Amino acid sequence: MKKLILKLAGKWNKDLATFAIEKGITTFFSSRENAVKLRELAKLEIIGDFQEADKIIGKDCEYAVIKDKSDEIKTVEIARQKTVIVKLSNWKVIPIENIIAQTDNIIVEIGNFEEAKLCAGILEKGVQTFVIDNSDVNEISKIAGYFCGTEAVLPLTDAEIISVNQLPMTDRVCIDSCNLMTAGEGFLIGSSSQCMFLVHSESIENPYVAARPFRVNAGAVHSYIMLPGNKTKYLSELKAGDELLTVSFEGRIKLNVTGRVKIEKRPMLLVNAKHQNREFSVVLQNAETVNLTSTDGIPVSVSKLKSGDRVKCYVENAGRHFGMSITETINEK
Repeated sequence: MKKLILKLAGKWNKDLATFAIEKGITTFFSSRENAVKLRELAKLEIIGDFQEADKIIGKDCEYAVIKDKSDEIKTVEIARQKTVIVKLSNWKVIPIENIIAQTDNIIVEIGNFEEAKLCAGILEKGVQTFVIDNSDVNEISKIAGYFCGTEAVLPLTDAEIISVNQLPMTDRVCIDSCNLMTAGEGFLIGSSSQCMFLVHSESIENPYVAARPFRVNAGAVHSYIMLPGNKTKYLSELKAGDELLTVSFEGRIKLNVTGRVKIEKRPMLLVNAKHQNREFSVVLQNAETVNLTSTDGIPVSVSKLKSGDRVKCYVENAGRHFGMSITETINEK
């Protein structure tokens, strides 16, 4: 997910700060004086060159102005150690392209909507975090609206169910999120980071319990869950406040947040499936209310799954190390 930061280094402007917060911007590149006033408005992250900042320029991150090739080379060297906020003295795409080809550990300062769009598409993956140096609310609104409305769609595919086998009682994780989900939405969960299944939210009424559209009964504690920024965590690691990624059966993604995690012992099922010539699995609670997601977005109860059924999943070739995608040979069984 793209992250936006607003630069508030000049004269204090409460209306501008409030507008940005209402647009979802919760990080500010600020002077010390403005930081005091910002913290009176909300709980915010502050970047600045003073000791009270949450991220201190010169200690936690650096600020670099790119004027020529030598600046570009120095920035890459620094970015291998800590995050660098990059400002271009003569705004061009090529220096940013050269930098992110070597490191993702940069934040790019942009002055307008057109610069934001250009950076977002560089080398396909694009820049992930921007500092907006502009006090025009219309320009800020366009930038925020663009990134809220055009996030990348995950390329979901189908897996064919091979078998469903009962397992003994194990520790199961139930995630209660802070946002409501609708039909066809849930979280990507899997025993392997190379294949995660779309486990449907409890957003559908059923004869057993009332709908709880904020909840996903996610599976066994060892399972991976897909998070924003193409990262993963084990379900056992999730805690309140952690960011989540709501995914629709069409691959559309939305930011979500963990409100509560419940770990309880429940009878479980081992669901085995195949995609092309590869086999994968996911361990889910043996209950009528736990669903995977069919190819057309309809929830399919694990209690009714059978060989030959097709369900939505996300498959990748890379492995994972500490939740980050890496390119190496990993054989998970």
